[in-house]
Amino acid sequence: MDNYRSKVLTFVSISIILLFTASYFNKNIVAFYPNFKGINIVSDIIEKPIKKNKTSVPKKLNQATASDPIYHDFEQYDAIENCIMGFDQYKDEVVLSDFQNKILALSQQKKGKIRIAWFGDSTIEGDLITKQLRVLFNNYFKSDTGVGFLPIHTVASEFRKTGTIDLNGTFETNNFIENPKNLFISGYSYNASDLELTVTNKVKKNPSINLEKWLYCGKGDSLEIEMDDKIRLFTPTLNFNKILLDNSPSNVINFKIKKNNAPIFGVSMEPETGIIIDNYSFRGITGVELRKVQNQLLDELNSDATYDLIVFQYGVNLLYKPDLVDFENYHSKMNHVIKRLKKHLNKSEFLIIGSADRAFQYNGEWKTAVGMDSLLKVQAKIAYENKIPFFNLYKSMGGEGTIVKWVDSLPTMANKDYIHFNYKGANKVANIIFNSFINDYNKILKNKSRKSKK
Repeated sequence: MDNYRSKVLTFVSISIILLFTASYFNKNIVAFYPNFKGINIVSDIIEKPIKKNKTSVPKKLNQATASDPIYHDFEQYDAIENCIMGFDQYKDEVVLSDFQNKILALSQQKKGKIRIAWFGDSTIEGDLITKQLRVLFNNYFKSDTGVGFLPIHTVASEFRKTGTIDLNGTFETNNFIENPKNLFISGYSYNASDLELTVTNKVKKNPSINLEKWLYCGKGDSLEIEMDDKIRLFTPTLNFNKILLDNSPSNVINFKIKKNNAPIFGVSMEPETGIIIDNYSFRGITGVELRKVQNQLLDELNSDATYDLIVFQYGVNLLYKPDLVDFENYHSKMNHVIKRLKKHLNKSEFLIIGSADRAFQYNGEWKTAVGMDSLLKVQAKIAYENKIPFFNLYKSMGGEGTIVKWVDSLPTMANKDYIHFNYKGANKVANIIFNSFINDYNKILKNKSRKSKK
């Protein structure tokens, strides 16, 4: 019997030693023998370290509770789609709070103007995207509209359908690329005398509502305007001057710029009350060119409280080669531009919209640019560092390969340069962006509803 007990004790002791040994060297054994079932007889009494996720927030909005700080992590710029994100906001907080509260007041009182400056490259050229946004905003909030600002002449003037300026006479053009002197925020100014203009607003509107027609110009000693066989004399003393030419239901205005030494910027046609979106497209630029606009002009725009919201939609021109992946130089330059604009236009809110998808041929096949992820991270970083909301258009329109699908789809939604949208694609992008605005706006309504129930 004693011999039997001794054998049992020896067997149990050896088994325990083997189990402890297997537990201690568990990871090493699995590394060499992947099929080995992991053994750890002391796992229940060992305190396991808590693993920290790369991001401290859920990847989808509907997984978060009301108190989750879903935007506090920078990396969320790449995880959240169809949503304007503020990096320091909580789930139920309004991101563009000032702008959305003005929209709410307009919808309730049907009084006042809300103005948006929409900057971009050829992606928004010809009033594409902004045309549909204008329709969506004004239909949703049942407000009046006009075409907004029209430059005297640009490369896109010939195919812009929402508003036209027909010219008779001569003028000189200054712009971001050629002779950048006395420029407006559009990137253009014009030296004009003895120039006759016919300006037409082609945006649908209530025919009984007045439409204001404003001439924008810079500083000069004298400006003569002839209209309806009458001469009007002006002395534009500021870097940014607004001259009301007419306020009537007419969609057309004819006038002549006679003796003049002030830079002319363009004409704005807008309702007395409503939402105005000014399209400031400039082909081939990245946004850093805005540094050429004078501080004095920005200050005067700010004192006039011209813009409630300023949107930047750039990116595709930074991807001008298929192998580009480094955008730190752009980060430095655009950061400086944004800081300056925020300083001089401090009555406005800002929004950065990340680059749309664009493609190159790689080994004979069209694919999203390899630098897209790097570019979006830099654009989000600019927004993050300047405390500006960010909208990931690339992610929201479908992400990798979307532009290729849009080119190949029936009906097609993008051109075969794999960069630019056609009208159908532009309208789809506009709807995507608009829905993100409405998602933000609805937070105000939800918050007010909660307060009223308390």
